[in-house]
Amino acid sequence: MILALSITHRCNLSCRYCGGIERKYDGQKIKDISYEEICGLLEIGRKYRIKNLTITGGEPFVRKDIFRILEYGAELGYAISILSNGTLINKDKAKKLSRISHIEQVRVSMESPEKETFEYYRGNGAYEKVLTGLRNLHKYSVPTGIGFTVYPENVDIVERMVRFCVAEDIHLIRIVYGVSAYQARNLHFGKEFIQQILIRIINSMIKYNKYINLETINSPTPVEIISGKECPAGKYYFFVDSTGRMIPCPFIPEECKDIIRIEKVHSVDDFKNMKDYMLNLSDRIYHNLRGKCKNCELNKRCKGGCLAEKLTKGYKIYDEQPICIKNILEEVIKKFNHAKGVEDILDLWVYYTHLWKISEMSNVYCTRQLPIWTIPLNVGKFY
Repeated sequence: MILALSITHRCNLSCRYCGGIERKYDGQKIKDISYEEICGLLEIGRKYRIKNLTITGGEPFVRKDIFRILEYGAELGYAISILSNGTLINKDKAKKLSRISHIEQVRVSMESPEKETFEYYRGNGAYEKVLTGLRNLHKYSVPTGIGFTVYPENVDIVERMVRFCVAEDIHLIRIVYGVSAYQARNLHFGKEFIQQILIRIINSMIKYNKYINLETINSPTPVEIISGKECPAGKYYFFVDSTGRMIPCPFIPEECKDIIRIEKVHSVDDFKNMKDYMLNLSDRIYHNLRGKCKNCELNKRCKGGCLAEKLTKGYKIYDEQPICIKNILEEVIKKFNHAKGVEDILDLWVYYTHLWKISEMSNVYCTRQLPIWTIPLNVGKFY
């Protein structure tokens, strides 16, 4: 299971499509969750047998007590990932990170490896700072990945991002498409756009295959294995925002309070209650599915797909999934017509799907965490 914890809403940047600065928090003045509250929350999470901790923000490194938080998480035995913009990671911070056990990865957000496009999203002066941060992490051998969010303006630079990561000795790229919410509410991330991203990912992996560790599975039905997954939100993935509120998924609009639960965490029972509620909601959606999803052979496994995609696109919870990864992946594979290297890539994705386990379930996967969005570069471990 995963606990994603936003330890602050504050950030030293003001990025073009960031949703953090628009969160209303019921109109209340925002005050970061305290160190003591974080410690209590982490203790409760471990009692609930959560093993994986993702620290996010805002920008986590604006907190002066960030290393106390990380050290306590490590002391409790969490496997820790940190999501950061990278601009505040100086040599001293990188050195401290290298000394903390249980840190599996620092994933640095970048929308482009090129200064002009990067600063279009992140603001003037940010490019050199993020490069410095990445190189400091490399200097002290801190496991590092890139979080690459794709928008209409940067969809054509997937290959250049791979080339950049090879040159900088960065071992992993996690690619995601944007969400039509907050400052990106007027952007459209439809089926054709997502197909474009996948085509570019596959082309890049074929071109740079000597940098990628391919595993052979030879699965007879790779698309079904890769894509037929139930959403983990609120069941095996729990997001706690910087005020201490637990939300099933940060991409689900907060105004949907009649559908999702938003509550503070005081005990293990709060995790249990969230899970029970979201499992019941998934079953209710499954039994009332409409459109193509109603008769899909995988609907027992995916339970109607991503709730955030439906709600951010104005769909009802029982409507068919507007972004069906299975259909998209099938169409993309057809376009390659068994081109050399594609079967190896499918094998790699199936292999990583088998590695991924959340609690006692193996058929749970966020559509944005599927292996199809990850390019591992000479790395034997899947983050």
